[in-house]
Amino acid sequence: MPFPGRRVGPAHAGAVRLEPALPRPKSSDSQAVNIPHLDKIEDAGELERELLRIQDFYDTVRLRQSLGYVTPEEEHHGLGPVIRKARRVGLGQARAARVATRRKLRQDPM
Repeated sequence: MPFPGRRVGPAHAGAVRLEPALPRPKSSDSQAVNIPHLDKIEDAGELERELLRIQDFYDTVRLRQSLGYVTPEEEHHGLGPVIRKARRVGLGQARAARVATRRKLRQDPM
């Protein structure tokens, strides 16, 4: 099945191009991430460096909800379960500290 879209331009051969049909009405871009500065880069080497920088950010810095808020690199190296367990332990300790503080404040009025 051909790419869904609409014909734009003259009908003679060679001059017809397809423009993607946008899945969301009145949407300028169907992508969740819009990186407009990439359209302004004309040098192929500079564009490749910028794309590698963005890929590195998404693989090593940005946390993913679907991976339990770890990076793909951490999950790939087997650190995901360790990080998630440490986070659960830390949250449990923080909750216990809050409960203890609130109980103490309730018993010792100012």
